Amino acid sequence: MGFSPDLICALSPDGQFRQVSDACRRTLGYDTNEMIGKHFSAIIHPDETPTALEKFLGALDQAEPVGLESRCLTKDGRQVYIAWTALRAAADELLICVGRDVTQEFLAAQQVLAAQQAHEQQMQGRAVIENGFDMVGMMDERGVYTYVGGATERILGYRPEELLGHSVFEFLHPDDQAMGAACLAQLEIQESVATPEFRFLTASGEWQWMETSINTFWQDGAKSYVLSSRDITERKLSSQALSESEQRFRILFDCDSALTVFQTTDGRILDANPALLAFLKKEKESVLNLPLADFLPQELRVLFEQARLEAANGSRVAFEAQVQIPGESEKTIRVVKTPLLINGGLIGVHGTVRDVTEMATAQRLVKHQAALLNSLLESINDAFFSLDNDCRLTYINGQGEHLLGVSREGAIGISIWSFFPEEVDGIYHQHFQQAVDTGTAVRFETYSKRRRRWMEVKIYPFANGVSVLLTDITKRVEDEKQLKLLAMVARGTDNSVIITDAQGRTEWVNEAFTKHTGYVLEEMAGRAPGTLLQGPETDPNTVNFIRERLQKHASFSATILNYKKSGKKLWFSMNITPIHNETGQLTQYVAIQQNITYHKEAEFSQAKMTQDLYRHNRDLQQFTYVISH
Repeated sequence: MGFSPDLICALSPDGQFRQVSDACRRTLGYDTNEMIGKHFSAIIHPDETPTALEKFLGALDQAEPVGLESRCLTKDGRQVYIAWTALRAAADELLICVGRDVTQEFLAAQQVLAAQQAHEQQMQGRAVIENGFDMVGMMDERGVYTYVGGATERILGYRPEELLGHSVFEFLHPDDQAMGAACLAQLEIQESVATPEFRFLTASGEWQWMETSINTFWQDGAKSYVLSSRDITERKLSSQALSESEQRFRILFDCDSALTVFQTTDGRILDANPALLAFLKKEKESVLNLPLADFLPQELRVLFEQARLEAANGSRVAFEAQVQIPGESEKTIRVVKTPLLINGGLIGVHGTVRDVTEMATAQRLVKHQAALLNSLLESINDAFFSLDNDCRLTYINGQGEHLLGVSREGAIGISIWSFFPEEVDGIYHQHFQQAVDTGTAVRFETYSKRRRRWMEVKIYPFANGVSVLLTDITKRVEDEKQLKLLAMVARGTDNSVIITDAQGRTEWVNEAFTKHTGYVLEEMAGRAPGTLLQGPETDPNTVNFIRERLQKHASFSATILNYKKSGKKLWFSMNITPIHNETGQLTQYVAIQQNITYHKEAEFSQAKMTQDLYRHNRDLQQFTYVISH
């Protein structure tokens, strides 16, 4: 133990050193007393610890010695290679280990192996480059190709000699030129760059999406760059298609009138559409990761949970239930729970809740209360009529009679086109035919010259014809026109108009603002208006008042002294209004500023005249008093 050149040690069954020979100091740099109680894993390289422990401790269950080579760490952090032999000492319940330092032998073997591998890799590298999937090249510091190889011809259609001596910028898409220049500049301060996706002109005149890694290469003191480019067109197009698909899904999800929710398998809410949030009267952030059952009436929780559990087991579940919403009549809802599977694995549950009260009621009324159904249709505020497959009227409500100018008694059973001969080849006929041919609902807007009204038309096909809902949207269209006129007024008004984002940074100013202040939009964009307009005599109290009111997200008015770009004082009377989106979130501020400098100067002049008159009157009274005495 004392004189052996090998490291001899005894380990307990749990891997702790019980005894270590003096060779430990020569091999690992540790004294014997430092090793006692230390775990065997403490001296093994972290990358090899699991394997070494498994094999060493496995020797406790074997009668024959176990051999292993592993990297070990010395006390000063160096790596040494040790060949171990471990044998179980059954009588003492210990593991006897003998380790020999084979670092020099290992390194010598590694050098020989490295030389062989280097030669093989050189040969293989050349073969891989010439037969691989990447375009390989070299360029100088100006971006001019000095070498081209690899899969260049297969990817881009160019023979290598067609690119040699040409700048890489000759083949970059115009929109990607700035990105390419930025990457080239970046190589001045770092050795390698991975470029973003860019488009490269092929020999056939098409644009191919590529990604490139660029590394600096020095040879004989000259600097050049090695490029490795890969065709990612298919991946890019697939990514774009996936993104478009996700956007279409999000639109369908957000615009669905049904109450829609995504849940985890244990019932927590992952996402909820606007219809559900409006029904719950909650913001999305306040319901995420909470159980849906917490927001349901007590009588529905059991049904919903049972359906979720069935869906979580991979089954699609649908059921109808009656629910009493406070302040409303009893409703019939249809609930559908669908398991979400990806690659055969369940990731969640998709649920929809639709109010099918009208449908359920209609089914009952068709059987038992046809008169009540007619009353219901008559109560609709919009014009409604139905047609059979030959476009003959089968039903029309009172609003429809009024809007279309027809009589129900004389219209039922008559082709709709006999009432609208001018529409047979027009937009109405095209969309009616589209709904019938495709079996899908159609919605469009059109202007009726005869009635001088804008109409929104919704066509819903069913087995024996179509139902049509006509809504008079004249007021909405006129309101939209009015909004466009207001936008034109903002450009033409003499009052300054400033639009900022929610943080008060300028997004747009009108021409009147530039005329009054001298600042153009490019100077104001992205900056708070006060940073440019306020000056030494601007009242701090007014500035603080404006800041406080902005933080309250409410409309307010203020009068403030500002400065033109030329330095001239400028008085503004401001009306500031916050703009909120549909969810109530602050998105912008609109400030309308009226230049009242002339009025302010008149006020100051009048105040000065008043002071002069007061002083003159006082002097006159004093003079009169002196004379009278």
